[in-house]
Amino acid sequence: MVPRVSKVAVVQAIKWTMHQRGLPTHLPKIVNCFFAGDWCRGAGQLSELSFSSAYDVCQQIIKKQAAKNSA
Repeated sequence: MVPRVSKVAVVQAIKWTMHQRGLPTHLPKIVNCFFAGDWCRGAGQLSELSFSSAYDVCQQIIKKQAAKNSA
């Protein structure tokens, strides 16, 4: 068993401010590199950002695969 480092649980609530931008969901210079999560670009606050960025990444992958299959 691994001993706990802290005996007290820490909880944080972090919200976006209007001037912040999330991380990009993909890096154009790196092939097949995608990101999804609550700090990526998308819609909503943290949990919504996780879903919307994951949805966006899935759509990008599907579009890329469809283009590859039709070529």
